[in-house]
Amino acid sequence: MSDGAPSAAALEAIRRGIDLRLDAEGRWMHEGEAFTHAGVTALFDRGLDLHPTTREPIVRIGEQWCYVRCEDLPFVVRRWRFGASATDPALCGVLNTGAEVEVGHDALRVEADGRVTLCFADAREARVSRAAQAALAPYLGETPEGFTLRCPNGVTLEVTCR
Repeated sequence: MSDGAPSAAALEAIRRGIDLRLDAEGRWMHEGEAFTHAGVTALFDRGLDLHPTTREPIVRIGEQWCYVRCEDLPFVVRRWRFGASATDPALCGVLNTGAEVEVGHDALRVEADGRVTLCFADAREARVSRAAQAALAPYLGETPEGFTLRCPNGVTLEVTCR
């Protein structure tokens, strides 16, 4: 290429060759070492996305991006926001990206391996962090089919066990 820009194949190799990882707890790693600067990890969290074609995890910084290797799901629910009234969404999960996603009926799932996941828009899934799971404990009730989550605004959500 005459302008000095890498070819599409070279750019793809560069994007895949960066050893950027997200561990099961949502910590960012490079070559086995955790990033410790809060600003860097916040930047990576905000840039986390899925590739529009392959649905592989990527991180975007401005117009640049690279692939991310994830030990678990790339999106993590870090905390919850309950709706204040019956007209608000009953419960929203706040993701590691900073985005808030509404928790619909049957969107929370307890997987066979014990992990708790949240299904949201575009068939995306997020792992619910241990701290976020613990925060829901006071609102959980057990049923013969699984669990229910009774939100402070009176809405009850089903929790599916798989």
